[in-house]
Amino acid sequence: MLVRQMLRDRVPELYHVGHGHVVDASWHCSRQFDLILADHLGAAALFRAQNTTSYYPFEAVYAVGEVKSAYYSSKRYIECFSDSLRVLRTSLQRDETPANYLGGGLTLGTGLSVPIGEWRYRNPRFSFMLFATANDFSLSQVDELFKTRPVTELPSLVVFLDRGVLMNARIADAATPDEPPCFVFMNLVPQFSSPGNGEHDSWVFAQVGPNEKREASALAFLVMKLVNHLQDCLLMPPKLSQYFSTMLTLAHAEEPI
Repeated sequence: MLVRQMLRDRVPELYHVGHGHVVDASWHCSRQFDLILADHLGAAALFRAQNTTSYYPFEAVYAVGEVKSAYYSSKRYIECFSDSLRVLRTSLQRDETPANYLGGGLTLGTGLSVPIGEWRYRNPRFSFMLFATANDFSLSQVDELFKTRPVTELPSLVVFLDRGVLMNARIADAATPDEPPCFVFMNLVPQFSSPGNGEHDSWVFAQVGPNEKREASALAFLVMKLVNHLQDCLLMPPKLSQYFSTMLTLAHAEEPI
């Protein structure tokens, strides 16, 4: 897939770009994802099937994504992706990286921590969707979905190369009824957001860049936000012995009598 190769060319070699399934130490398995960004050094993939589909330990996953050539309202693409994120959130388990974790197995002492802003733990998952063309997309089609689903089951960012981006943003309330609300910044991890007085969070649709460079600008916006997340997120290494022990147990249990 061209998008996977594009991302491989633009993110540091510390990060692996692939596709397939996410599994946890109990071998609960996610649905298949078009794009998975994982820790290249820790454990990029547990194994790869003959059709090149890979299986990634949950602890090593930074982000998951879905790519479509065009949006069709009848296909319910965003709702289906949201369902996949729900499975990932509710069926798979991984420990949260605490604020006192430094990486490489090193942890600060009790009562000490690294400043992480609004984040409550250091390894939130990023998710995104990319559509080459918006086709018949309209905000009214997804309004109910984005109002009723938990933010942890919604894509962090939806990009339409020919039209713009759908994202969760911090909005400053208007000072007077005649003034429009003011965009402050995108919430990379909406579940951690804590708006202050005079602010609120909202899903917004925005164009990025000039019209003649809209596609390039939208793609650059996605890469920038993805890289921001990769740099801010800190994963703990998977306990691979648990994964392979569970795998062997399952394989033995499935042997014919």
